[in-house]
Amino acid sequence: MGKLYLGISHDAHIVAIDKKIRGKLLSCAGIIVGADGRGGSGTFVQLKDGQIALLTAKHVVLECIRATGEAYIAAPYFEEKLRRPQMIRMDSSQQADAAFAIFSDPSPKMQPIPYCDWTTDVAEIKIGDPVLACGFPGSLRQVSGRSIKPIFGSLNDRVRSRQGHTIVCGINELNETLPTFAGMSGGGLFSHDGRFLGIIVNECRKITPTHGEIHSLIPSGYAELYREFKLPCNPPKGGYIGMKRSIALRLFNADGSTRATVGCLGEFLLAQKDLTHPYARFGRMLTLEFIFPNGDVHYPVNIESLFTWEEDTEEGMLAALYEEFRFLLMRMGWLVSSEEPDGTSYVQVKPLM
Repeated sequence: MGKLYLGISHDAHIVAIDKKIRGKLLSCAGIIVGADGRGGSGTFVQLKDGQIALLTAKHVVLECIRATGEAYIAAPYFEEKLRRPQMIRMDSSQQADAAFAIFSDPSPKMQPIPYCDWTTDVAEIKIGDPVLACGFPGSLRQVSGRSIKPIFGSLNDRVRSRQGHTIVCGINELNETLPTFAGMSGGGLFSHDGRFLGIIVNECRKITPTHGEIHSLIPSGYAELYREFKLPCNPPKGGYIGMKRSIALRLFNADGSTRATVGCLGEFLLAQKDLTHPYARFGRMLTLEFIFPNGDVHYPVNIESLFTWEEDTEEGMLAALYEEFRFLLMRMGWLVSSEEPDGTSYVQVKPLM
């Protein structure tokens, strides 16, 4: 595919924010887009090892890759350059709509959110506290051919409720001029003093004629992204036999053509001696890889999804991996069809809304 160009446009929606906070928000704001220039927002964060990553919503990453076969990340206020991520990691759980993409050679002016801040809930945030939902709304993003000009925006409201791992802030439909906040998904939710609170994952417009909502996921809701995998604290005596296997499923377009092949690398751990132990057998998916027809760009995605099995045979273990793989794809928004008589599994791409 040809190059996608990034242009810089001045923000028009955050002039009322304190100058210092405004600068902080811009210094960590990023975008993620597909080859058509459409996509979502994100917040640059520092990982535990010091690398910089764009923290965003999982569904944004998947839609960019699925719709166009490409995914680019950028820090639009520091450079006119779109980069392919070095690595992508996604949370595999059903409710945790979160992922990050590692960014190479960040600008020294960039101020990513420190590791301890984006991995820890801000407990003292209460109902009624003012918040800022920030990102690059698609309604303000100018896409022309292979050129994109993102414009930063924010929604200034208050915490309306906290539901599990989700913070809900409101939209005043009487004052709001934007028809949609699509494109802000994956952006950051901040307190008025600039503390990072969570990831924007959903908008619900006009729940009533005067009221809408924006939902954001707090750090405890995407813990898989920053908590390292650990073996059970009381593993079976004698340890495990470890093995890895790869499988693949095809994604089809509505017309029956192949959209992509998605590969999966799984790891199996089987107790060497005590097969009656509660943790005698478990597996986990390690990576996914998206391979598109006539394309030379592959997207390996680190992921962690645990499963178990009953029959200690090659067929039984692979069947468990296939089943977990299919469930994961359904959680990501794909529809998995029935298997054909020859055992081939098919996946139908769910049409974009």
